[in-house]
Amino acid sequence: MTESMKTLLYVSTAAVVMSCVGIVVWRQTPAAEQVEEMVGKPLFTDLKDPLDAASLEIVRYDSQLGQIKPFRVAQVGGRWVIPSQSNYPADAESRLRGIATELMSVKVLGVASDLPSDHEQYGVVKPDQNNLKTSADSLGVLVRLEDKKGKPLAGMIVGRAVDSTDDASPAARLQAAGSQQRYVRLLGQDGQGQDRVFVASVDLDQFSSRFEDWIQTDLLEFSPIALDQISIREYAVTPVNQLQVKLTERSEITVREKDAQWELVSLSLYGDNGWEKGSLPPGQQINAERLNELKDAIKDLTIVGVQRKPALLSDELKGSQSQMTIDAAGKQGLERAGFWLIEGRIVSNNGELVIRMNTGFSYRLRFGRSASLGDEENAGINRYVFAVAELDEQQFPAPAKPELPALPGAEKTDDDKTDGEKQPSAAADADRRAEIEAERKRLLTEYELVFKQWQAKRRQAEIQVRNLNARFADWFFIVPEQTFQKLHLGRDDLFALADTAPSTPRFGPGSGILAPPPPPQSTTPEAPPAPPADKSKVDEPKVDEPKAVEPKADEPKADEPKADEPKANEPKADEPKANEPKSDEPPGDS
Repeated sequence: MTESMKTLLYVSTAAVVMSCVGIVVWRQTPAAEQVEEMVGKPLFTDLKDPLDAASLEIVRYDSQLGQIKPFRVAQVGGRWVIPSQSNYPADAESRLRGIATELMSVKVLGVASDLPSDHEQYGVVKPDQNNLKTSADSLGVLVRLEDKKGKPLAGMIVGRAVDSTDDASPAARLQAAGSQQRYVRLLGQDGQGQDRVFVASVDLDQFSSRFEDWIQTDLLEFSPIALDQISIREYAVTPVNQLQVKLTERSEITVREKDAQWELVSLSLYGDNGWEKGSLPPGQQINAERLNELKDAIKDLTIVGVQRKPALLSDELKGSQSQMTIDAAGKQGLERAGFWLIEGRIVSNNGELVIRMNTGFSYRLRFGRSASLGDEENAGINRYVFAVAELDEQQFPAPAKPELPALPGAEKTDDDKTDGEKQPSAAADADRRAEIEAERKRLLTEYELVFKQWQAKRRQAEIQVRNLNARFADWFFIVPEQTFQKLHLGRDDLFALADTAPSTPRFGPGSGILAPPPPPQSTTPEAPPAPPADKSKVDEPKVDEPKAVEPKADEPKADEPKADEPKANEPKADEPKANEPKSDEPPGDS
C-alpha cells in the first residue's frame, strides 16, 4: 500500500469516526438551532378541534397494588361511559372537551434529551406490563386522546416535574420555575413512545383516573327540605344451609322531623306473636344527635364504585315489579354483594332504610357486605348498597267525586204529584232547574280541577321514580364505610336517656323558636285598695260601704235588692213590657 493510499484511508476512517461522534452528540444534546425552532410550537400538531375528541385513556402505575391501572372514558352509542367500569354512565363530555382544549394550548418549552437511556431519569418510561421491573419513580403517566374512529389526536407519557437544578441539558432548565413544568415523551401513531424528551407545561391533576371524578357522585339527589319521614327496618339474615337463609324480623321504627324537632311516629316490634305496637321506652327520648347525623349522611351519600347487577334482576327493577325472579347465576351475584331473594323480596345483610319524601315517592336503601375497591384513591373498607325508588301510594288518595243534586227531571212528574207538591208555574220550574244545573257545573268544575292537580302530582312522582330506577337498576353502588355507619342505626342508637332539664330554653334566644307575644294589657282601671277591715265586725255584713269590686255570687248583701224586686228605673218584673209575655210570673197565675 502506498503512502498516499494509507493517508487516504486514515482520513476516511477519521471522517467516519467524526460522523458517528457527531450523531451521538446530536442525539444526546440537540442542536441549539433545532431546539430554538421547536420552542413555542404546539406539542400536538394533529389536534385541531376539541370536539373531535371521543375517548380518553389514562394509564398509570398503582404503587399500592404493584400493578398497571388503566382507565378509559369514551363515547359509546351516543353516551359517555367508562368501559373499565362495565360502561357505567360518565359525566364526561364537558370535562373531555376542556382537556382537549388544554392539550391544544400545550407548547414546547425545550428539549431535555434524545437518548432512550435518559427515560428513567426523567420518569417517562411507558407504564405497561413489560416495564414493571423498572423503578416505580421512572414510570410515567400515559395519556391518549382519540377521535370516534380511534385515530390518535394526542398522546404522551408525562414524567416527573422539572427542577430548576436539573443539569441534563440547558434546554431542560428552560422556564423550570413553576410546578407544572414536566418532562414529556410523545406517542407515535403506533402507540409506542418516541425517544425525544420534551419540556412542557402540563397539569397532571386534570388527568385523573379516579372513578368518582368522572361520574355524578350524588347517589340520591336528596333534597332535605322535601323529607317527610324516615323508617329504619332492622332484621337479621342467617344461613340455614348452603342453599337457604332465614329472615328474622326485629323492629321497624319511623321518625319525622317537625319544626326542627325529631319525633317518634311509630314503633313496631316483632315477637313470638308477630308484629306488635311498641312505644318509647320509659325514661328515654329520641336521640336527635344521631338522627341529625343520619339526615346529613343521606344528603352526603356519594358513590365511590359500582358493580353491575345480574341482568334479569336489572330488567325487573326497571319495570318496578314488586315480585322478582332470578336465575342461579343472578342469585350468586346477589349473595356475593350481601343480598338475598326471599319469597320474591330482596333482603340484605344489614337491614333497610326507607326515606319518604313529601313529593310522593320513597328511597329504599338496603345495605350489603363490605367492599374493597383495592386502589390508592379509595383504599380501605367500603359498603355495597342496593337502592330503589318506590311510588308512595299513601300520598295519592284519589279525590272523591262530588254528590250532585238531582235535576227536576229525575223527580216525580206533575201527574204523580199531589196538588200541594205541584210546581206553582213552569217559569219557577225552569229557574229551579237552572240553579241546580249551575250548582252541578260548579261542583264538577271544582272536582275536575282537583283531579287534574292530583293527576299531575302523581304523574310527576311516577316520572321521578322511573328516572331514578333507570339509574339504580343496573348497579350495586359502593359507598364509604364511614357514611354507612351513620346510616345504619338500630333501636339502641335511636333512643337516649331523657334530659332531666332542657339544655336550651323553650322559647327565645338559643331555642330556635320565637317567644310567644305577651298577653294583651287590660284597659279597665284597677280598683282602689279596700280599707282595712274592722276586726270587731268581721262577721257582720257591710251595709253602707260601697264595694270597689263586685261581691261574690254566694254572699248576698243586706241592702241588695231581691231578685224579684225591680231596680231603680227598671220596670217591675210583674209588669210586662209591650208585646212581651210576663217572664217571671209563677206557674198557675193568670
